[in-house]
Order: sequence, then structure tokens, then C-alpha cells
Amino acid sequence: MKKSTLLLGLLLGFSAAFSQDNTFGFGTETYANDRGQILLVPWESKMYISDINREVSNRTNLSVDEIKRLFREGFCQIFAQNAAENWDVIDLVTSGEKGHLSDLERIHRSISYRYENVPATEEPAKAKSLLMKLRPKTPEGQEANGGEVKNGEIYTYYDEKERYMNTQINNPELMSYLADQYEFEYIVFLNELDIRVLRDHNQERGQTWDRQVKVHYTVCDVEGNPVCSSAAYGIYKGEMKDIYEIIRKNFPNPCKVICNDLKKTLAEQTSEARADEDY
Repeated sequence: MKKSTLLLGLLLGFSAAFSQDNTFGFGTETYANDRGQILLVPWESKMYISDINREVSNRTNLSVDEIKRLFREGFCQIFAQNAAENWDVIDLVTSGEKGHLSDLERIHRSISYRYENVPATEEPAKAKSLLMKLRPKTPEGQEANGGEVKNGEIYTYYDEKERYMNTQINNPELMSYLADQYEFEYIVFLNELDIRVLRDHNQERGQTWDRQVKVHYTVCDVEGNPVCSSAAYGIYKGEMKDIYEIIRKNFPNPCKVICNDLKKTLAEQTSEARADEDY
């Protein structure tokens, strides 16, 4: 386990060294300026849905639990790298700080999830068109649609709308507890990771289908008020089987989408506040 975690950090750090010129490094965090902080809360084990576990395991000899762990740790590290331009990130998974994992479990016990429609403006055209073509038809007579978590399992039913899993904070004491433990302005919940094979049964057999990465997210302020939420996507070719390559090449874009959504929302709120003051 330690060996694979070290390898992941080395690969991601090596990639980052050539992609950006900044002072952020995995395992060591130094920043030139004082910025805001984000508390990063990644998905729990039951919120990982994947069609590619077997092919990744065949290529790497990793167990499903190891695959889950590497995907989660990899996404957290890449998110911290992408957010570093604007925020310091408190990563409860990869920091190694005492008590962080127990706090992560406490957070997961204090929240639940609800499916909501992805805002139309956030849906990438390619991902949207593929999903509409490949999605199974709604059974005749079914009036409702959406999904929920029951007994630790995710149950979904679809119409022609793309959805994401949104966070609901059920424990009213959670945010005050976290504010006492950590200094942060925003909490980013990474609610779910889906990696799906985009099968198109209208095509000839033997085709190597594209894969879709979908990350469901919710951002709240330090008091638990919602700031923004949606889903971020990525699509890659099915020939890609190596887990480290999948992480390195396909996680940066969803991370950028989440950071850009937060920046855009905060800018809009600032603009509205100034307009109200002028008025």
C-alpha cells in the first residue's frame, strides 16, 4: 500500500513539475502569499461507481480496494495542485495528519446525498450527446426519475436529464465542529466518482468504447451555506488502462471545472454585493 501511494505521488509530482511553475509540491506545501483555504472532503467508498475495475486490475494487479484508494488520493492531489493558484487546500486524505481520517468519517456520518439536475450550462456537449444516445430508455409508465442512497447502495432511475449527487448536511453541529478544528473559508465535498464505459450497442461489436469520468461536487461556505454544485466531466479513449495514466491525464479537467465554478460564483456574488451597495 505504501509503495503504490509513493509511486502515485512521484508520478503526479513529476507531471506537475513540467506542467506548472509554482511552489506547490505534493507532501510539502509552501505558498508565497496568504490566500483563502479550502477543506477538501472526498467521496466515501460507497460513492465510487466504476465499470473499469477489472481492466485496471488486469493491467496493474491491484485489488479493487487499492484502485479505489489510488483514484481518491490521486484526485485529491491533483485538485490541490489546480486550486493552488487561489487557495491553500486542507486534504483530509493525503495529509497524513493525526485525526484527519477520523474527521473525514465524522463528516460522512453527518451528511446525505440527493440527486439533482445538472445545470444545462454546465453539461459538455460531447458528454451530453453521448449520454442521451447510450442511456437506457425509461420503462413505460414510470413517472418519477432520479436516485437516492438506500442501505449504503446507490439506486438510480433515468429520464433524459443528466443528474448529479448533491450534499445535504444533516448534523447541525458539523460545521461549527470543523470550524473549531480547521481554518477554512470553503468546504468542497467531492460527493461521488463515476467512471463509465460509454457503450453504444448500435455500433459493431469489438469496438473499444470511450470512458467517461464524472465527479459530483458541492461547495459550501464555512457556515454550511451552499455556494455552487454540479458535476464535472472528462472523456478518454478505452485503450487507456493504466491507472496512473488515467489519473494523470483525466483528473485535471474536472478539478479545473470545480475551481472555475467556485471562482465564477464568488465573482458573481461580489459583483451583486457591490451593485446592492451602489443602489
